[in-house]
Amino acid sequence: MGDGDRGPLLGKLAIAAQVLIALIALLHVYFVSLETVLFKTRGRRVFGLSAEKAEIMAPAMSNQGCYNGLLVAALVLGLLHPDAAVGRAFAVYASAAGGDCAGLAFSRLMCANKTRI
Repeated sequence: MGDGDRGPLLGKLAIAAQVLIALIALLHVYFVSLETVLFKTRGRRVFGLSAEKAEIMAPAMSNQGCYNGLLVAALVLGLLHPDAAVGRAFAVYASAAGGDCAGLAFSRLMCANKTRI
């Protein structure tokens, strides 16, 4: 296979990659809904938590849902924006921001439950 023969193959691979990115983004939309809006109903059943444990875990799961929401935004931006560097930069920023929020939510969870680490 010469260099000139790779064009159609690369085009098919690019389409396959875009389809996979879209599917992963849709999965993360489902995760966001389970971890935020539906957590105390369907989410707690999916994760196998009692109502009491779900109440305790709600702040941490909400944070996880927000982080997954940032991942959805990064995936969609990378999929739709013509400059791939913009999507990569947003993904790095979103990961850093999500990590900062996770630390705050975890410390609030520990303080609310008077748990020592």
